[in-house]
Amino acid sequence: MQKTIQRLLIQLSSFACAMLVGLVVSACGSSECETNADCPGDQICLDGGGVFFSGSSCGGGELGAINASDPDADIPDDTGIEDTGAEDTSLPDADVDGDTDAPDTDDAGPDDADVVFTPDTDTSSDPCDGEDCSNNGSCELDGGEPYCDCNTGYEPGSGLSCVEEDDPCDGITCSNNGNCIDDGGSAHCNCFSNYNTTAGGTDCVHKCDDGEINYCDYWVLSSGSSQWSGYRYDSSGLQNPPSGDVKAAFDIEHHDRAYIFTDNRFYRADLSGTELQWDNDWTLSQFDGNLSSYDEIVAAYSVAADTAGGAEEIIMMARNTSSSTMMIWVKDYSPSSSSFTSKHEDPNFDWTSDHGNQHAPDHSDIRVSWVEVDNATGWVTGDPSEMCDEAASSSEEYNAFLTSNQAHILDQSACQDAGEESHFYDPILLSSFSPFQSSTNPPSMTHVGAGFLNQGSLYLFRGN
Repeated sequence: MQKTIQRLLIQLSSFACAMLVGLVVSACGSSECETNADCPGDQICLDGGGVFFSGSSCGGGELGAINASDPDADIPDDTGIEDTGAEDTSLPDADVDGDTDAPDTDDAGPDDADVVFTPDTDTSSDPCDGEDCSNNGSCELDGGEPYCDCNTGYEPGSGLSCVEEDDPCDGITCSNNGNCIDDGGSAHCNCFSNYNTTAGGTDCVHKCDDGEINYCDYWVLSSGSSQWSGYRYDSSGLQNPPSGDVKAAFDIEHHDRAYIFTDNRFYRADLSGTELQWDNDWTLSQFDGNLSSYDEIVAAYSVAADTAGGAEEIIMMARNTSSSTMMIWVKDYSPSSSSFTSKHEDPNFDWTSDHGNQHAPDHSDIRVSWVEVDNATGWVTGDPSEMCDEAASSSEEYNAFLTSNQAHILDQSACQDAGEESHFYDPILLSSFSPFQSSTNPPSMTHVGAGFLNQGSLYLFRGN
């Protein structure tokens, strides 16, 4: 008998209102409760964990306890239920513990209306059941709370979902001079050669524009200035500047123009602004048909005309690397037609035979050359009497040739005024030559390929 009651009571998973009629729990109520006072009518509060009512009808009596986990346990003495030790056969066997025995038809027990009360079973559900995190991750538990562990490239969205991560590189072009990467959730530009990443990391700036002067395309020491400035040929990308290493350059003094030569073309620049403006270019054969037949363009310089309308004289030097001599072209420049007319050629020019001393530059190392007719810059300070046999005044007109580490100055006035051939002064280290010694941030001559002096401003161009 007590085992039958125990089986019935074990079915109650929590306190619930029910009616005990005789020894049968009647389904007269199923409301959750804490005490009998919480139950309507004659119902009592029973605990499916093993607490049962000891009276014989709803209302009144005391609660007792049965160890629900031990169906063979004795019923406590104070329940008022006699423990006969025999199995109760007056009740149908409820299928509460897996029994499949058919009920005893000889003694059906109480009225058919009396049924076993079966409250909800306490089952734990998985909060992740049915959650697929948008098929872009897996549902996991953290302290019983579900969350989405999202796949690479996805992040938790609203509810239990995974959405694509925001790409921090959206809209970041790095000025087309680098590639944007996701650096821990932040955009960062990996910039190409000759470009630096900006302080914010989301753009690329050319090293020349970032103050690294040796990465510039050309450099200018303006007249009267002690500060070199570096520029790129065309930062706007709208013009057609030189392509390739510059080999020679000269200016047209009275017309704010300059011509810059590479290995296969020459270009014209306007000098009237702060930066050069490029307006035209031609093949080398349009300067001279034989120029392209030489291995290397050595240098070029111009001799300014006495008047703005006069023709300027252009000297172009080229050589074959197997020869110790140079080819010299002397041409006149016509400002009205912007054309060059051949005046003289010397296919076997040699410094020593023409100027008679050992201070001439190695023509394979000449980077820059120019003529200054009045030494207005004051850069030449040598005493011509040291090289002329006769006493001579200071040099006014001179020809400068810069190599990778020296300045070679060819006097064009003092010795000639004394009736002698022009001579070279002793070479001067560039570090002691005024444009480099007395100025700030000069470019390294290892990067320079050509240059000229125009109205007191020195221009140098990248050669490698």
